[in-house]
Amino acid sequence: MINDPTIIPLTIVLLVLVTIAVFQNLYKIAGFLVFTYCLYFFILWIRIEPIVEKTKVNIEVLQQNQIINSKMNSSSDMDVIFHADSIKQSAEDTSRVIRAFRPLIVNEIFMSESIVNRTPIKPNTEFPDSLESIYCFTTIENLNASPQVITHKWWYENQYFSEIDIEVGRSYNWRCWSKISNLSDWPGLWKVFVSDTAGSQLDSISFVVKKVDSVGLRRVQ
Repeated sequence: MINDPTIIPLTIVLLVLVTIAVFQNLYKIAGFLVFTYCLYFFILWIRIEPIVEKTKVNIEVLQQNQIINSKMNSSSDMDVIFHADSIKQSAEDTSRVIRAFRPLIVNEIFMSESIVNRTPIKPNTEFPDSLESIYCFTTIENLNASPQVITHKWWYENQYFSEIDIEVGRSYNWRCWSKISNLSDWPGLWKVFVSDTAGSQLDSISFVVKKVDSVGLRRVQ
């Protein structure tokens, strides 16, 4: 209470006003001022809160480069393979307080015939069913202190097919991808949705698998 910055100036003002009131024979006003001053001290005293000791909590930030889960529709016989690759980040002090969550951003999304040196090769939206695999390549901005998870959700002809969970480390441009294989039995319209752990859709891309004959010519539908 003594540390309250208003006490000293308030006391000085009170002494000045009481002195003037006494010299002017205004004893009732002087008594009222003293009473108000004492009431203020009483209210200030009952409002003092007990001191609570704060406990320090150490927050450990774990950084890993791994893919954590893969799910596939049991009725499907298509192979789904996935992979993630990190861009090296400088080490951070694990004692730092984690900042508020920052939404993930999809910088790029491509469908391609292959991935070489972490780069999509022959990106396109139309592919022959003679290809061994088709890749969905994404680059993600994750400015959170800890790894986050995105999901590649594969849909075939407007029906859910499979999904891949991929861990995304802290990066301005984290590169990751998944792929499907054995395409000959799955011609038609495909779509890949990219979402976060909350289920919010971050981006999507559509592509078509076309049937071709044995010499590489497109069949007439």
